[in-house]
Amino acid sequence: PLLKEGCTLHDYQLVGVKWLIMMNNKELNSILGDEMGLGKTIQIVAFLSYLKQIGKSGPHLVVVPSSTIENWIGEFHKWCPKLKVGLFSWLVVKFNFYGFRKT
Repeated sequence: PLLKEGCTLHDYQLVGVKWLIMMNNKELNSILGDEMGLGKTIQIVAFLSYLKQIGKSGPHLVVVPSSTIENWIGEFHKWCPKLKVGLFSWLVVKFNFYGFRKT
């Protein structure tokens, strides 16, 4: 993957990334359901950077709880600054739909 120099994965995280790659190669959907604290974020960043490396640059959708959005964006910038990250928030869409403005 195109991870930033000095960023390394633990062995169990590499297993997760390889599993995601295998599922992708078989054109199967997948959910990475590791326990909290095992590094799902970096595994997803590594997987998406791999996809970019092989020419499948997206777009890709990562769905996370609103309380973790800032952390996920920060981790993408930390681990693989070459990946472009955009934010789609239902809250913003809802405010715009009903004519409210987020302050």
